[in-house]
Amino acid sequence: MKPFVVLGVAVGALLAVAMLWSAAHRNSPDNSGVLQTAVPAANAPGVQEYFRGVAAYWWPDEPVVPIRGPVVRVEEWTYAIQDYFGTYVEGSLLSHRVTVFDDHKRPVRDDLPWRYTLAYDSSGRLEQEELFFESSGPLASRTLYSYEEGERRGRVYNGSGTLLTVVTDEFDTSGRGVKSTGYYLAPERVAFVHTYSYTTSGQLAGYGYTSYFGEGLSSKEFEYGVEGFDWVCEAFSASSGWDTYGTSLGKQDERGNWTEKRMFEKRSILGADEWVPTEITKRTLAYAP
Repeated sequence: MKPFVVLGVAVGALLAVAMLWSAAHRNSPDNSGVLQTAVPAANAPGVQEYFRGVAAYWWPDEPVVPIRGPVVRVEEWTYAIQDYFGTYVEGSLLSHRVTVFDDHKRPVRDDLPWRYTLAYDSSGRLEQEELFFESSGPLASRTLYSYEEGERRGRVYNGSGTLLTVVTDEFDTSGRGVKSTGYYLAPERVAFVHTYSYTTSGQLAGYGYTSYFGEGLSSKEFEYGVEGFDWVCEAFSASSGWDTYGTSLGKQDERGNWTEKRMFEKRSILGADEWVPTEITKRTLAYAP
């Protein structure tokens, strides 16, 4: 097989793992842990795997904000913020997302516009994920999960049914994800590693990412209730160094769930630090009667 063909297969395999891994590690509507696992907590049976965010990144992009009430559908629009002659205004649409939940508040479909569908076993654990190209496109990959004490293993297949990669997720005694490792299979080797730490109250404190594919290292550290924000993130990447972001949750609906979220970046302008708005996310939530 020619070198560029081998590289293309490897890239496709890693991308499939990254996208499906990200979907399985989004926030939970009812639990305070950030990396919500598919191993049911004793006090929250059947409430698993709520993933949400601006896009399907390779890691969770923000801490959990629990959703109150019997949510059945969440729709989000994220817009860029532009500086127009000194006034910050909404700019272009960056993403549109729709997530649908079952009667147990578990996500069963997520449109990004590519589409995830999820299925659960009788214990409420994530059993299968499917990723489709576009909202009505063909099957891109399918992940099947199995469980052992403290660990979840996902076998990732392409749309033709060929096994591509395996991902293992490790959990602490509270059922929170602490490490996720993705593997190439031909030859077998580690593709990436994600690690997580938490505050004493269960909020996300730190995140680390190591890629053996070429992206290198990245990390995030979170603080809560500082500088007037709900949380502040110190983010590092090998390509751009350190950046600082602040997130504020604004308007709320009648159940107390946020309907507007603003993101800011700390920038130095003529030697002085300023918080500059960069994005705004608006969302609507529908509830069961």
